[in-house]
This record gives sequence, structure tokens and C-alpha cells, in this order.
Amino acid sequence: GGRGCSSPRPEDDAMVKIRETAAALYASQPYAAAEIAVTEAHSLVGHVYHTGEHAKTLHFAGGGEPAVKLTLANDLAGALYEGAAPIVVIECHAGMDVGSIKKRIVARLEECAASVVVMHRIDTLKNTTLFELEPFFQNEYEEGSGISLKQVLFILTSNFGAGAISETAATGASTPDASTKTSTDSSTGASTDIEKPDDHQAVRRSLKGAMKREVCCRPAFGGRLSEVHIPFV
Repeated sequence: GGRGCSSPRPEDDAMVKIRETAAALYASQPYAAAEIAVTEAHSLVGHVYHTGEHAKTLHFAGGGEPAVKLTLANDLAGALYEGAAPIVVIECHAGMDVGSIKKRIVARLEECAASVVVMHRIDTLKNTTLFELEPFFQNEYEEGSGISLKQVLFILTSNFGAGAISETAATGASTPDASTKTSTDSSTGASTDIEKPDDHQAVRRSLKGAMKREVCCRPAFGGRLSEVHIPFV
């Protein structure tokens, strides 16, 4: 709780809102939309209602306009919470250090422990700064402040893997036509025009490999930076 918090939407309502958000994205970003609607929707809602051992982190990686990723982050926050969502957007740049980033996050969490923290364009940060942030997303508490990170949803955006994803998508199977691929969520009865593209797994593998190569050639880092990498093309 906290004075800067908003009430979570009812679980079924949040699921519908998330899938509506993903459906609106599907025509331009089918891989990201499918990952969110088919794979991550239940996990996102579950994190809001059933706090885990540490924060949940999504990484919007790959190509496309950075503004699209930022809009999606805001829309997901709005899907999870009623009223004004408890969100802070940190615009990253090369001159930022770990201390200033953590200060911004802690200030937000002092207002509301259950916040959505968007770190926009983490690919602009120095690699040393990324490495120092690496444990932060997995910790239960922020060292020195005692602030709990368990209820936080971190959304990171970057262009990491853009070239690899674009190449894989261009050579892969064609994506389904959203107008003819309709599925129904059995838990809510909501109709969603979303199905994973035929080459979805190939694109995911491509992004995973790119993360290992591009982030200082350190294979473990990409996994600890975020538990979920959402591919944009």
C-alpha cells in the first residue's frame, strides 16, 4: 500500500484489458503481442495479486520505435490498475549512474511499493551501469533503504537484438492474419485476435542469442537482467 498507490483491477477485468492492449498491437508487433497475451497475461495479473519472492521484470527488446514500447508499458500499467496507475518512467541515458537510478526508484516505492517502474532505453546506459543494476532486479529488498522490491513490476525497453530479430523474422514463416486467428480465453470468455506467429519460437531464440552477444558477451547477464524478454521487430 501507500499514499501513491492505486487499486488493482479485478483479475478478470485486468486479463481482458491486457489482451485488448495486446490485440491493438498485434498488426504491427505480432511477436510482442502474442508473448504478452498468450504467455504473460496470467503472470502479470498474478504478480499484482500474489506477490512473489522478488520483483517481476519484463524487457521489451528488439526493433521498432522506442515510443511504441513506452506506450505499451503505460498501457499495461493502465490495464493492471484502476484510475491513475502507480507508474514512474525513467528516461535512461549514457550519463546516468546506478546511484541516481536507484534514488528515483526508491523515491517512487516510498510512495507506493506496488509500482510499475519503466526504465526506457536501457541500451543507452553504459555496460558497467547495467552490470551494477543486474542484482537489483533480483533482490528482495533494496540494500540500505529497506524498501521492498517484491511488489514491483519493472518494464525495461531497449533495442538490444534488433538486427537479429529482424533477420529471423524476414526469413521465417509468414505470420498469421489477425483477422482470421481468433481465440477465446476460457477463464474470462474474452475473445482475442491473437495467435503466436509460426516463427515465434525462432524469433525468441534469436533474441536470447543476441542478448548473450550484445550485452558485453556475458551469457548470464541477459537472463538476470530480466526473466522475460519480449521481442519487437
